Amino acid sequence: MPRYAYGGKTTVESCRSIDVLQWNRLGYFRSPRWFSWIWTQDDKQTASINVVTERHSVTLKYRSRSYGEDWSDVEHRIGIDWTPCRFGGERPWLCVR
Repeated sequence: MPRYAYGGKTTVESCRSIDVLQWNRLGYFRSPRWFSWIWTQDDKQTASINVVTERHSVTLKYRSRSYGEDWSDVEHRIGIDWTPCRFGGERPWLCVR
């Protein structure tokens, strides 16, 4: 039987998400860019991540730890694919390979 942190299973709804379409609307893929993204709940910061965007990739930089262990730095690069939209423009997609 698996063990879960704090006695409960993790659900999709409780996980943080990244909206690549929102980043595209904000212009973060027009040129290489570095920014911090912050998640909040009840107007309080719950997490943050540093992001480096390029035309065909996103690099996520953050710190992580397992219960009872020390923090470790993580750098994760994710590819971006682009598809044309019906009425012009392009849509970005995160591609985990």
